[in-house]
Amino acid sequence: MQEYVDMQEEYVEEIKGLLDDLGYENSGVNLTMIADGEGNRSYQVKLHHKRINRLSEEEKEALFATVEELAFQVMGCEFEVSLL
Repeated sequence: MQEYVDMQEEYVEEIKGLLDDLGYENSGVNLTMIADGEGNRSYQVKLHHKRINRLSEEEKEALFATVEELAFQVMGCEFEVSLL
């Protein structure tokens, strides 16, 4: 279980680093995990920053895809990225 906690914390830090590098300093990143009875995990990543909200839909989708690519690869884990 601690392994997942460590991966989740590392993922959030990687997202924050990416957003900082892209000029979205002090962005908020919320990571929510939902587990089912079979051990599968679904993660919802919510980003919030005033300038991200102003991006075009295409730019937002490209950013979300980049954030999803940073996700840890574990069988049974799914990720969805959106704005808060």
